[in-house]
Amino acid sequence: MGYADTCTGYAERFEIRNPGRKSNIWDKYWNNTNNHEWWERPAPEVIAFIESQSPESHPAVLDLGCGLGRHAIAFALYGFRVTATAVKTKPTVILE
Repeated sequence: MGYADTCTGYAERFEIRNPGRKSNIWDKYWNNTNNHEWWERPAPEVIAFIESQSPESHPAVLDLGCGLGRHAIAFALYGFRVTATAVKTKPTVILE
C-alpha cells in the first residue's frame, strides 16, 4: 500500500465523518514537489491492463479524475481514443 492509497483512504474516511466538508489531502500531496514523479509515470498495473486490451475492439477510454493525464496519455499512445477530465484545473491545464 503506497502513500497515494493512504491518502485516498484518508480522504474517504474524512468525507464519511465530515459530510459536506472537503478534505484537501490531494492538494497537499500535489503541492509537495517530491511527489510529482508519481503523478507523471503510468502505474505498472495500468500498463499491463492497456497491453491486455485492443483499441480495435474497445476503442474509447474515459479517464475520470485524470490528474496530469499519465494514464490517459498511455492509453492514447497505444492507439485508444481518450477523453480525460478532472475536477481540479491545475493538473489538466498541464495535460493540455
